[in-house]
Amino acid sequence: MALDINELKRIVPDLLRQAPGPPEEEPPVGATLEEIGKFETENQVSLSQDVVEWLQTTNGITRGPGTFTGVSGPMVLGTEIAFSNYPQWKTKNWFPVSDDGCGNYFVSYPLEKRLGIRPVCFVDTQSDPDRVSYLAASSVWHFLYFVLRRELGDRRWPGDQVYVLEIDPDIRLFSEMPLAWHGD
Repeated sequence: MALDINELKRIVPDLLRQAPGPPEEEPPVGATLEEIGKFETENQVSLSQDVVEWLQTTNGITRGPGTFTGVSGPMVLGTEIAFSNYPQWKTKNWFPVSDDGCGNYFVSYPLEKRLGIRPVCFVDTQSDPDRVSYLAASSVWHFLYFVLRRELGDRRWPGDQVYVLEIDPDIRLFSEMPLAWHGD
């Protein structure tokens, strides 16, 4: 059952509320368009439409093994750390959507194939911070769905090819990129 972006925009906030987080963390609050624009200008990056929409839903939050980054307030720290450690990501226009809790990142990866939506890729910073290890999802919304479902106990993502293609068939559009199951 393929999930389109509009379905995911309805589903992801519910998953976000269900996924475990630190007990002291406040409920998610979105960034304003002004905050997002200021971040883009200050960092000389351009965020995709789906990243902007996600940031308007929540401007960073801790869920699972890592955190979803933000563009203002306390959650911008994760983004600033990523850009400090990997300044070349600004030049490449990679936006660190989330870390994995082990120093690696999932980044919004610009491609010319689709306007407004960019795939999310995993970058193993220990191996090579300038190379994508694998394509994680065709959009930020698909990525969020997969990560949050994983945190709720569904362990099929990212390695189960049948499952990933069933939920996110658009991942096939990026045939030039490695997928998690290609190492099998």
